[in-house]
Amino acid sequence: MLSPATEFLERGVKLKGYQACPTIQEIVLVSQFAPHVLAYRRGKEENAPWSYVFYGPGATIELNSVDVYLSMDEIYRGINFDEPLAE
Repeated sequence: MLSPATEFLERGVKLKGYQACPTIQEIVLVSQFAPHVLAYRRGKEENAPWSYVFYGPGATIELNSVDVYLSMDEIYRGINFDEPLAE
C-alpha cells in the first residue's frame, strides 16, 4: 500500500532497489486512495527492460511469477473512496 509519506520513496529509490534484485520478478504497488494498482514486470530475457501495467476498476491483476490472479473488486472490497480520510 502506498501512503502519502512513502509514495515518493516507494516509486523512486526503493523501486530501483527492488528492480536491481535478480530474484524479484514482479513488483505491485497498490493505492489506498483510489482503485489503482501498478504492476512492474521484469522482461523475460536477461537485461530486458522492466515493463508495467496499470489496473483500474473491474480489472483482473495477473501475477505471472506466482501464477495468481486477483480481481480489483477483491482487493478493494469494503472500501468506499467517497468517505473522507481520518486524520
